[in-house]
Amino acid sequence: MDQELQEIYDKLQKMDLDELIGEVNKTKTKFLVVCGGVASGIGKGITISSIASLLQRAGSRVSLIKIDPYLNQDAGTMSPFEHGECYVLNDGGEVDLDLGNYERFLEVNFTKDHNITSGKVYDDVLRGERAGNYLGKTVQFIPHVTNKIKERILRVSQIPIDGTLLPPEICLIEIGGTVGDQESIFFYETIRQLKNDVKDVLVILIAYVPKIKDEYKTKPSQNAIRNMNQLGLNPNIVVLRSQQEIDEHSLRKVAAYSNLQESEVINIPDKKILFEVPYVIAKAMLIQTIQSRFNLPIKLSDLYVYKCFCRHLQIIEELPKIQICIVGKYITFKDAYLSIIKAFEVAGFALTVSLKLCWVESIQLEDDFVKDEETKLQAEKAWEIIKSSKGIFIPGGYGNRGFRGKIKAAQYARENKIPCFGVCFGFQAMVIEYAINVLGIADAYSEEHEDKFPSKNHIIKLLPDTSLDILGGTMRLGTKKTIISDKSSLAYKMYQKSEIFERHRHRYEFNKDYLEQYEKTGFKFSGVDETGIRYSVFEFQNHPFYFGTQFHPEFNNKYTKPCPTYCAFLASAAGKLEDNLKKNNGLFKISLLDAFPDEKKNIANNIV
Repeated sequence: MDQELQEIYDKLQKMDLDELIGEVNKTKTKFLVVCGGVASGIGKGITISSIASLLQRAGSRVSLIKIDPYLNQDAGTMSPFEHGECYVLNDGGEVDLDLGNYERFLEVNFTKDHNITSGKVYDDVLRGERAGNYLGKTVQFIPHVTNKIKERILRVSQIPIDGTLLPPEICLIEIGGTVGDQESIFFYETIRQLKNDVKDVLVILIAYVPKIKDEYKTKPSQNAIRNMNQLGLNPNIVVLRSQQEIDEHSLRKVAAYSNLQESEVINIPDKKILFEVPYVIAKAMLIQTIQSRFNLPIKLSDLYVYKCFCRHLQIIEELPKIQICIVGKYITFKDAYLSIIKAFEVAGFALTVSLKLCWVESIQLEDDFVKDEETKLQAEKAWEIIKSSKGIFIPGGYGNRGFRGKIKAAQYARENKIPCFGVCFGFQAMVIEYAINVLGIADAYSEEHEDKFPSKNHIIKLLPDTSLDILGGTMRLGTKKTIISDKSSLAYKMYQKSEIFERHRHRYEFNKDYLEQYEKTGFKFSGVDETGIRYSVFEFQNHPFYFGTQFHPEFNNKYTKPCPTYCAFLASAAGKLEDNLKKNNGLFKISLLDAFPDEKKNIANNIV
């Protein structure tokens, strides 16, 4: 955070609730609150991201806040099986994966304060009570908890995020879960109060319309609208989600029930291509409806980028598939790898490569996995996928389970010259595999697994400034500098910079005591931090592509700014890497010009 932005941030932190209300009314920031009805997982995150992006492309400065009603302070200690990916921000915030959607769509960087949880709010209130801030009053949900929620919303709504140092004109707020959830009730009450404190607050309800016996049923959506009304929040706009397009009669029925104009009830059916969603919203004139409600000038959104994405993705879909195998621990819940999936999708778009992601559970590759005929078949299928893939990707993770399977996958890729890319836990597995099978360190392992696999050679060791007693927020988190000094390295050829900034999330690191043994055999650590002792990039020179990063490059992926690492890995798997390097004087260059027609090459050049 630069100095001017830090000064704004510090000023906001010192304001009390009344001052924040005054500041928001002074800047005339408008609030667009998005709630869910009927069911969770119906695409609120994509919908709100699309609306925000369209408002941005119509010339408005926008920001987003995600409210999660759970009692965890953040997503850092939550199981990927239960909550999906833990997304990491520049400032080290461990947040809900929806903020990843926000960042990819808007191409801005949020702060940890943009994710409000019940855990954070209650912690604020209880700390205030212990400090005597409530002057002996009985601390209650109303007004103390709701006031604290308002403080957080209003404060965050004024944080500039687009580089202008100006507060957002429109702040969109997504409330997690569905209307009627007990844990959300005080957030809805806060929004009701907020409508009395600031001038412009609109409420959008996104509700799911199920199809039963070839007929769409709107009654669940009507019930969700009634629940909103009972909370004192009459929806200003209703978005109906469905599998296919809903008939006009059903839309009119919901509009009549909601006391809304027909233009204020729209339908977003499922779309094969993500970027069709903004098109549907734009076609329904929803942005103009919002602008009119907020008394803003009516402006059309620039749909050029979405148009190019949709057209180019349709072209790519017809090409032969390049199969990439992802060897992970949490593959039964793909949201655990959402940013990775998006990074590959953007890489495929940039390279004009049609991608097929196949998944292997790493534990199925371990020697002792086979116990009976069923597990034998599972193991055989896993190895079939590995052997039929053009590239092997080993993602992050934690814990003993499946780690040896990741090592097996790395060994197969190295020995068979298959492009292999490891991130975080994958980086560590590839490093350990090399120590065991090439350097001859038979008991090489990670200090993380010392309880189950004792070793005298911890190739991966605990970071000295982390904690095993308190797990939440104690890892190496957020954006850190990595120095790439060797301009002949693959890392430099990909980034074309001597200093790069990527996001980290790890508690363990490579043990530099073993550095010399690796580098003698062509296994080079090409990226190191400013201290010269923390190595975050390796590359094996006697291989088409055997590369690892301790950081997570996928967290910096934007839809028009692909990750160099993912692109280079996919280029190698598709047989395009060497040609790219030769064509660009030894550097790996990514261009989106194929996706953007000649008449707007300047836009495409600015995007790249």
